[in-house]
Amino acid sequence: MSKILFINPPIREWAQPNNPPLGLLYMASYLEAHGHKVDICDLNALRVQSPDTVSWIDAHLVKGYDYVGLSGLISTASKQKEILAHVAQRKMLWKHDFKVVLGGGLATATYDFAIRNYGEYLDYIIVDEGETPMLQLANGDNPDVISNLIYKDEQIWKKHRNRTLIDNLDDLPYPDYDKVPVDTYLANPIWGRDTGNSSSINFDMKRSLNMVISRGCPYKCNFCLGQFKTDKCSYRIRSVDNVINEIQELYDRYNLDFIGFIDDNTSFKRAWIMEFCEQMMSTGLRKKVHWGGSARVDRLDLEMLQAMRLAGCEFLGIGLESASPYILKMMNKAKDPEGYIDKAKDVIAWVKQSNIVCNCTAMVGYYGETWSTLRETAQFMKDQDILNNLFFSAPYPSTDLFEKVKHKIIDKYGTIDNYIFDLADATEFRVNCTEEFTDEELIYARKCAIGGRPDLINRESFKKLNGEFKGATLDPLLSK
Repeated sequence: MSKILFINPPIREWAQPNNPPLGLLYMASYLEAHGHKVDICDLNALRVQSPDTVSWIDAHLVKGYDYVGLSGLISTASKQKEILAHVAQRKMLWKHDFKVVLGGGLATATYDFAIRNYGEYLDYIIVDEGETPMLQLANGDNPDVISNLIYKDEQIWKKHRNRTLIDNLDDLPYPDYDKVPVDTYLANPIWGRDTGNSSSINFDMKRSLNMVISRGCPYKCNFCLGQFKTDKCSYRIRSVDNVINEIQELYDRYNLDFIGFIDDNTSFKRAWIMEFCEQMMSTGLRKKVHWGGSARVDRLDLEMLQAMRLAGCEFLGIGLESASPYILKMMNKAKDPEGYIDKAKDVIAWVKQSNIVCNCTAMVGYYGETWSTLRETAQFMKDQDILNNLFFSAPYPSTDLFEKVKHKIIDKYGTIDNYIFDLADATEFRVNCTEEFTDEELIYARKCAIGGRPDLINRESFKKLNGEFKGATLDPLLSK
């Protein structure tokens, strides 16, 4: 038996922690089902009690482990380096002999960055799904035969990147939320009025948790890490029975009233959703637990939305991304951009008709964006009269968008590594991906779009107003 510690770094420290680290929770359940012992040091939840991450890590490390693993999003690159450096220092000072493993979004998207910046602290890097390679490591298998693994052999990094994915997701044991401070997560809503972040929407929940019903994504949007991590054959979905049983267990265990499905495309399989809705009704769960998820407009119809609402669906996040046919084509978001936009109008009307709360998101400043294309998106949002969030386009490593604007990143940051260390959520402006806008113009145009003033999204208005209204002082004008 191996003893394993997983560390979850803090993220979005300006908001309350509201999403348990499902990847690590699945890993823990899987490894323990195979006879190993796993603890999780969830710094993201523990920061509510104390921001002293060093003390939390030390309190775990003194217990002694065979493996210490860290998993984090690419936006936590700096935190990951701090944690790994501290773990390495304690390993040397306390003369421990554990192996250090890095996994998660950053490791998968840009393992070369991890080697350059964390390599001295690491023994292994796991890319893609981690259950199988981590189990093989814990079992003592030779790294040469482990897929999804990059490992250090006498200070030389070797790659074994043959992908291994778990075909049947029903084979995975349910994640054990008691491995982390679950009461903290239950108390902080996933979505809704009290989130205090970009998901702050006009509805409420009392006790909520997140779930996933699938892995992978069948689409290839040029801005998304999914285009790098997945392909069409990698999309897998759990059975309806498996999901319904987990919801029942979570309700019985935690008395929750809301489940947030955080898949890329909750509504991708229509037949699955319709069967799920039937079982939510027939089991009586609909009266106990409400739910929400994300969707593409081209995977929804009125009958489906009405069934979802009857089965307890209260919220849908719709990733429109743009209302410009040209930009949608640049994004590889839709094969028929004009038809996609027409369908979006219908879907938004159907969502309102079905009485489901909806948050429609789009990007500002994608590669190829112009005053005209951004005006199209802003006008669409205004015409549909729907809650929307407009984010700056963020070029993440290993995406097509990143490759297109890499020269801009290097011009601004000097190196790609400096940029990755500075990456944050897409709510923050980092790199101007356009040729049309200056940085100031793009920030101004986003303000106008959010303020419902597409008529002001032009260079002439910017020149006229920039001298009169500076920064946030533009807001009173937009509210008129």
